[in-house]
This record gives sequence, C-alpha cells and structure tokens, in this order.
Amino acid sequence: MELDALREKYLPIVFKLASKFIPGRKRRRRLRQSWWYNYIVRPHIAAGKLKYGLNTEPRSHELIVSLTSYPARINELYACVFSLLEQSVKADRVILYLAKPQFPGLEKDLPASLLDLRRLGLTISWYDDDIRSYKKLVPALQQYPEAVIITADDDFYYPRDYIKILYEAYLQDPSCLHCHRAHWIGFNPDGSLAPYLSWGKGHKIAKPAFSNFCTTGAGVIYPPHILHPDVTRKELFSQLSPTADDVWFWAMAVANGVKINKLPTLLMEKRNVLPCLSEDEVPLNVINCARGQNDVQLAAVLGRYPQILERLHAERNLQ
Repeated sequence: MELDALREKYLPIVFKLASKFIPGRKRRRRLRQSWWYNYIVRPHIAAGKLKYGLNTEPRSHELIVSLTSYPARINELYACVFSLLEQSVKADRVILYLAKPQFPGLEKDLPASLLDLRRLGLTISWYDDDIRSYKKLVPALQQYPEAVIITADDDFYYPRDYIKILYEAYLQDPSCLHCHRAHWIGFNPDGSLAPYLSWGKGHKIAKPAFSNFCTTGAGVIYPPHILHPDVTRKELFSQLSPTADDVWFWAMAVANGVKINKLPTLLMEKRNVLPCLSEDEVPLNVINCARGQNDVQLAAVLGRYPQILERLHAERNLQ
C-alpha cells in the first residue's frame, strides 16, 4: 500500500481527534506523530503492506542518508527515521549510527518502534566510539568513501521532498556543497569574525560562497571526496570542535576550497518542519549558540586552518 492512501484515509481523523481532545500546540504535534505512526503505520509495516523505503534502481554513486542519535531521544526517533524512508526520491541506504557505549545491550536497548523500520530499509550500524554528533557523518565517510551522503538530525520530521531537492542540486552542480539552511558569516570592522548569533539568516543568501555556513541537521549533501582529508581525524575534531560538528564540517569544506550553496527553497524553515524533541533535554544548539561555544570552537578551528580565514577575506574583498 502507498503511504499517500493511508494519509488520505487516516490523517484527517488523527488531526480531528488531536485538535478536539489534546490541549497545547506542541503536545498536539507530538501526539499526532505518535498516533499516526503507532496506530496506523506500524500495523501496516508489521503486515508487510507498506512500500519499501529505499531506491532499487542503479545510480552512478550510491546515495546515503546518515544520522545518529542517543538514549534521550531514541524512543521518539521512529518519527524522524520514518520520514526519511517515505521520501519522494529515495536513498539507497538510510543508516542510523549508534555508539556501543551508549547502548551496551545493542538492539536490546532499542524500542520496537525503531526496529520495525528495518523492514522498510533502515540500517542500524554500531560504532565503537561515542563521537557525539559527529556520528551523523564521520562513520559514513569512513565506510562509504565513494558515496554521496546527506546528513540528517534526529529531531526533525522531514518533508517528503527533503532528499529530492538536495539530490537534484548535486546532479546539477557536484562541485560545491548544497544545503537547505545556512547563515551568512558576518565580520567585525577589524576583519575578525562577528559573533555567531549576529550572522545573517539564510533566506538572504543568493549564490555559492565560502561564507555560507551550512547547518548539517537541516540537510547538506556531500559528494565523494569533497571535504578536506582531515575531516575524519578524531584527535583533531574532538580537540578543536568537540560539540560543534557544523563548525568542523563547514571548515573542512572551505579548507578544501569548496563553496557552499544555500538552496532557494524554504523547505526546512521552522514553519514547515515538525520537531521531534524530548522535552527534558538540553540540545547541542543551546550549548553551542546560546552559550557561545560556536565562537570558541570556530576560533580554534581557524587557528589550525588559516587558509579558511584567508579565503573568507579574499571573497569579502571581491564583493
């Protein structure tokens, strides 16, 4: 059965019940996801009635969606992963990388709601080290160096054209990174970088540039070998940028002479994306943004790779 048929039949009922009986907008969103998946989707998965969630046609390069998670979010992760398996353009693999130290019982520590999605094509891969959010890309780069890789975070329910828009942009121009969301890096009068929280918003970005700072959770597509060779060196990223993977992956592109293209779509703006956040956690964006750690880690990375700042200044002088 196609998911569109399920949506047409059941989603209006789910929305009506949630609106009538559940107070609070965020709580209604969360429960709609839960009801839709647990009471409609999961029974159809168990009965083998849903279409396979991966591509079955040949491609010149394998297309992989890579993400990670951790125990605080694992029980709600089904919503995010399911959205990646019901895309209008399907990946060849959707891989969830989990750290063995965080789940010592391996699959025994995972909820059935997540394990069920293996029937639709999900691969769960176990990584020996807990390298935090870096698991969303580093293991895939190591395991599939010739693949085209799209990153995803574990706290979104992704729109159905999420993969399609990124993949079509890559096919049109594989020489740069394409992303759904980016910030425009700002400068102080003395030429130093302005604080992260003062940078421009992505909807004003018009062309590929080194100064487009891509955010990996909203979706970035990485062609093979496009990043600096240091990208997978744990001893470097764990020292220079331990909690800011966005800083590291952007820097590895610019250090390699690669520009970032912010796609014109507003697909991943907040109004178009359903959150899948647990309510009792402190997410990394609070640590990195609100607490200023992006600026600290960015300074450390630029100190190690001075060519990045040189490219930013050269680009700025041409404007």
